Amino acid sequence: MVLRHTKWGQHFIISQELIDRLLEFASINRRERIFEIGTGDGRLTRSIAQRCSYVLSYELDKLLFNTACNNMKGYTNLKIINGDALKADADDFDCVVSSLPYYLSGKFIEWFARQKVPRAVLIIQKDFFDKLAANVGERKYGPHSVIAQYCFRLTKGDLVPNGMFTPPPRVTSVIVRFDRKVRLEKARDISVGLKMLFSFRGKTIRATEKLLKKSSQGALPEFPNKNMRVEELDPNQAILAATMIRGVVD
Repeated sequence: MVLRHTKWGQHFIISQELIDRLLEFASINRRERIFEIGTGDGRLTRSIAQRCSYVLSYELDKLLFNTACNNMKGYTNLKIINGDALKADADDFDCVVSSLPYYLSGKFIEWFARQKVPRAVLIIQKDFFDKLAANVGERKYGPHSVIAQYCFRLTKGDLVPNGMFTPPPRVTSVIVRFDRKVRLEKARDISVGLKMLFSFRGKTIRATEKLLKKSSQGALPEFPNKNMRVEELDPNQAILAATMIRGVVD
């Protein structure tokens, strides 16, 4: 049974075809340990458990947690926790899988950047993926674009018809794979620095340096082109700038 319960903004997968496509994209094998964010009613969790050695699944909602535990009786390679997955550590796992509530997408990027787990496969809002994949200088290029492109190789999968969820979302969804390039251990601090940096969008590096100095908010690295605008910094440059603004070493 699928619950029509949207306290946390969930859209439940009701299509086995979508589940199969998602897990095929994740390339899960029998030896792997999988970390799932959002158990829901257990439909996706069940299919993950059938394909891997162990699943740790988090569900924040107590009603859904109880439903999933009841639905998943008999599975010995599975543990479901009633709690917030984004406050947990996934370093001992091979892959993160989730059909994530869309409002958590930004928080997920900052959380996953800190983890050691090598890959993740998610269903997210297409508009958010477009932000993550935006080219340097484009309107949608911003802090989450920088973190995602610095830390991961992004692969866009299939678009997901709205009718594969209940309730159907009002936005277009897409399957996305994140393969790790590097770990950003201090992603929280660097994210704050990036948001501060991009608050000067449209301004040159020279003007931004002056404004940061005037407000005692930090400093920028010595970029050779002072006429370059903030949104023209590539991910490596932007991470370096954010690190200096926040005074952290990653």
